[in-house]
This record gives sequence, structure tokens and C-alpha cells, in this order.
Amino acid sequence: MTSENPPTVSDRIYENLESLTPAERRVAQVILETYPMLSLRPASVIAAESDTSPATVVRFATKIGFDGLPGLQDAIRVEIDTAPNPPAQVYRPLAIGDSPSIAAADATLALVTDALNRLKQEQVDEAVSMILGARRVWLYGGRLSHGIAFSFYAHLNLLRPDVQLLESWPAPVADQIAHAGRDELAIVIDYRHYDPTAEFVASHFAGSRGRVIVITDQFLSPAAQRASVTFIAPMEGSGLIVSQAGALAVAEVVSSNVAARSDHPMLQRMKKIQASRARAAQIAEHHNSTNPAPTDQDMPDT
Repeated sequence: MTSENPPTVSDRIYENLESLTPAERRVAQVILETYPMLSLRPASVIAAESDTSPATVVRFATKIGFDGLPGLQDAIRVEIDTAPNPPAQVYRPLAIGDSPSIAAADATLALVTDALNRLKQEQVDEAVSMILGARRVWLYGGRLSHGIAFSFYAHLNLLRPDVQLLESWPAPVADQIAHAGRDELAIVIDYRHYDPTAEFVASHFAGSRGRVIVITDQFLSPAAQRASVTFIAPMEGSGLIVSQAGALAVAEVVSSNVAARSDHPMLQRMKKIQASRARAAQIAEHHNSTNPAPTDQDMPDT
């Protein structure tokens, strides 16, 4: 937290997310998805929407620092009364004369700043320990976030062995992770509209004595219910095109911390990778020199 303003209810949720049980995280998810209106409803309504119980709703409110649900609702009413703008965010087209490039750059910078301000070093440290301590690391990204998962995979694959990128081909994801779990780690990157496979991956590893790291937006992917560490990085933009810069920044910060934790074995691994690439290039060059590509003269007449 870098702002001098008192924390909002959503700030308190993010601050205490790791301490919540899976059921309490479902309460957090539905409150954030409908923020702030559902939180003003009775505990029974919130419980029905989150598939929990009224007692869980009350425990959730207490865990994030309020004297039960009434205290949380009082804080929400204060937020509504003092908010300079409506809580709901809607698409607003650029004004005439505004530069789309400058607007996109400003939005990207704001997203990166927001994502990095939400990071806690102890949270990053725990994620690094999980990445280095896991027997294998698996990464999965949804429709919009697959590119971030690939970038994260490319970095981690240089820094440690046994890193796998989950894709729907050549075999279903469920088949690929059927025997994965104990002492293994899943890193799931998931944004609205949430990918059910992301929730499945998180659920599989959490239920198989593995561990889970989730990068998601401020509304919380269902996969976050199973996470040991959850990083919040909003994915928004200046117009209809959303920016993934905040999530990418989080992935790169974690990768940099992994590299800094134990650089000597990682340098040795990178040297081995470079040597392997060099040998592959030599074989390819030799193959091309001894098996030249056919020319037009070599082609039979048709």
C-alpha cells in the first residue's frame, strides 16, 4: 500500500487473501465481482451467491479486519458516500483529438504501477521458494493469458530443470497432469472471462498434495480458491483492447527474484543449454551442407 488514504474493503480482501480458506475465498470472489453492491446484502444472500454459509460470510468479514458483516457494510457505505466516481467501470471512447498511442501508453504504465504496488516481498519470496523447491513446475494460461504463461515458462526453463508449459495439444491438459501433483507446482494465469481449465489445474494440484501460484485480476479467478500465493494484476486498457503489461511485470519480477536467489547453479544450467543449442546448430549446418535443397533443375518436368 502506497496511498495515504485508508484501505478500502477490497484492499483489505487482497491484503488478507492468503489467510482465507477456500470457502472464504469464494465469498471474496463474489464480493469483488459485484463490488460493492452484493456486500450490502444479508449474509444469507451472499452465502447463496458464493455457495457457502452465512457463518462463513461472517468469518470472512472478521478475518479481513471488521467486527462482523455489519462493520464491513458500514465501511462499504462510507466508500460509496465519499467516492469521487461511481465504482463501476465502463468503456469510454477517446475524446476527439486524443492520441490513442498516448492513451495506451498511459494505461499500460498505470497497470504496471498498480500491479507492482500490490506486490509484497514476503509473497514474492514464498513464490520463489515454491518454484525452486518443487520437483516439477507446470504453467498454464487461459485464452488471453497464454502468452504470459509462455514468457514465464521461457524464463523459468532457463533457470531450473523440469519446467512444463501446459497446452491443449498434443494431448488434453487433464491427460498431461494426470500423474502430477505431490511436491510439484502449478503456476496458473487466468483472467476474465475465466478459463475452466485453469480452475481444474489449480484444483488438481491442490488436491494432489502439490502447490499452486495464481496470477489473476482484481475480481479473482476461481483458481485462486486453491492457491497458496495469489498475485493481483489488473488487466485493463484505454479502450476495447486490454493490456497484459501488469501481469507480465509480476511474472518478470518473480523470475528476477528466482535468478537472484541462487545464481551459480542457474548459470551452470544456462551454459549447458547454450552448449546443447550449439551442438544442435552444428548438426543442422552439417545436414544442410551435405543435403542441399533441390533446385528448379532438379525437379522433374510436369
